[in-house]
Amino acid sequence: MSKSREMREKANRFFESGNVAEAILCYEEALQDDPDCSKTHVNLSYVRWQAGDLEAGIEQLENYLESQEGANVSPEIRVNLALLKGAAEDFEGSLDQIKKAQAGKSQIPQIYGAGAEILQQKGDMPEAKEILDKGVQLFEDNVELLNTAGSFYCDVLADYDSAIVLFNSALKIQPKYAVVLNNLGIALVGVARYSEAIEKFERAMQLDAAYTEPYENMAVALFKSGNYAKAANILGSAIEKFSESARSVRWVDLQEEALEMAASSQDD
Repeated sequence: MSKSREMREKANRFFESGNVAEAILCYEEALQDDPDCSKTHVNLSYVRWQAGDLEAGIEQLENYLESQEGANVSPEIRVNLALLKGAAEDFEGSLDQIKKAQAGKSQIPQIYGAGAEILQQKGDMPEAKEILDKGVQLFEDNVELLNTAGSFYCDVLADYDSAIVLFNSALKIQPKYAVVLNNLGIALVGVARYSEAIEKFERAMQLDAAYTEPYENMAVALFKSGNYAKAANILGSAIEKFSESARSVRWVDLQEEALEMAASSQDD
């Protein structure tokens, strides 16, 4: 293993453990050994951003691009620079990087997911839809992009039928993806297919015992279908199992509402 890769992996471990300062030092040492390694530049720029120095993260990638002028630059560099510029609300500069990435020889699905994210931040939903649709056409077997597009159709456009198609396409490729199952459940709730949605939420829970979102979403499906007592029970299970979660306060309020509705329905 090269020294550069060894130091990059060491930096990754430091970052994962929360030691940002040591991670930065290790990435910098990795770049001394291999200054042209795009992965190290991407990682270091991200860590600088997470450390609160967004400008330093942007500068890291801009300097790298300047040093590689005329070379076939990895599209990951431009995608990550676009995301950083988007976070800084430099939408013009951000979208310029996305266009350059699209024009490059190497195409990756992240170009289209990131482009849509930036356009959403800018408030340009028609363009966001257009770039996602193009990405799905180019990378029809990419589960992450299908999930991103499905979430956009569901959460932004409220086009639940299209979202269901996209999520199901993703699940044909990766049937045991808890996040996509949960998102499919949300879309099914949107078209009042509550029993199907509940099945998806249950499956997501089975696949990922630490995943909290399906609990609340299942409670919503049960509540909307008039099963208030069951909604209260599932929220109670979530509160007990994930007492440390920041969501637990919201779950208590929802559980109280479900119990009140259950009592009211019995009185009627």
